[in-house]
Amino acid sequence: MSKRFAIRSTRPEEQKHGNAVVFGTGEQVPFSHSCELTVVQISEKDFEYLTGLEPKHIKGSTFYSKEEKDILLKRQAEDVKRLADIYGKERIKSDNKFFWEEHGRFLLGNETLSMFFDADNEHPDHILLMWKILGGGYFEEIAPSYELALQYSTPFYLTEFEEEAERQTEDISFKVKAFVQLEELNEKKSQEDLLWLAWVLHPSNMGYTKHTAKATLYKAHYQYIEGLLVKSKKKNCSKLFLDAVEILKKDKTRLIAMAIINASDYFGLVFQNKEGKFQTRGKGTILGSDLNEAVETFLRGENVEELEAIREEVEKKIA
Repeated sequence: MSKRFAIRSTRPEEQKHGNAVVFGTGEQVPFSHSCELTVVQISEKDFEYLTGLEPKHIKGSTFYSKEEKDILLKRQAEDVKRLADIYGKERIKSDNKFFWEEHGRFLLGNETLSMFFDADNEHPDHILLMWKILGGGYFEEIAPSYELALQYSTPFYLTEFEEEAERQTEDISFKVKAFVQLEELNEKKSQEDLLWLAWVLHPSNMGYTKHTAKATLYKAHYQYIEGLLVKSKKKNCSKLFLDAVEILKKDKTRLIAMAIINASDYFGLVFQNKEGKFQTRGKGTILGSDLNEAVETFLRGENVEELEAIREEVEKKIA
């Protein structure tokens, strides 16, 4: 962990244009939220704050690998010594109610989401903030990493300066490449190709048929790349679109199978049972525990008659 870090949002930046909240242009929407440090009950009478400054806050965490914990614990020992010299050893203990009532609250807002923090001796409050986040003290609002924020749908995350700069560049790169591919598909591929892609990528926006205008599908894919058709993991959309386009170009049969499974689920021909596995509603055939397994079963030709019947039924419904 470098000394310079930031707190960023997993969502696209909301901005104001006139009276409407939109994405990408206009005046930034005012935002303010107070984060309260998590309190853990130790016994009937005892409690402590999840400050991240105790070795057990890192050792007992499920967020980190053993190697990551070793690195964090070494850094933690160094920072605790620095904080003890500044505030006093007894004052920063995790059960010190008076200290953490004063230093436990953090105000998230437009300013804090646009700045970088310096975890050095000149900014001990920034050191405290970093460890409160790394220890999971603000986990409902701020995750210790971008990956954890996506995994647990946490709205904000802690990131290193260098890491954030690299991620922003990568996100922009994926989005530009996705738009280039979309333009190419619109010019060179058929309406049906865009249709199959939509059934693979837009599970919450189904209803497309072979009569859906190509321009409508183009617009839907554009919105998907922008992250406007999903509620979470919006920044993943560009990469997922590129992955799906690669499958379309290299193995169109697989892409169609993926679309058929999603459409079957939408039309009630296939459902997920109590064990979370895809199962046909007709004969109760188990297709697999996820989309990839279901597609493999579909492509292997097992239960050919039933699967062909499902495909024909889907084809009729989207005809």
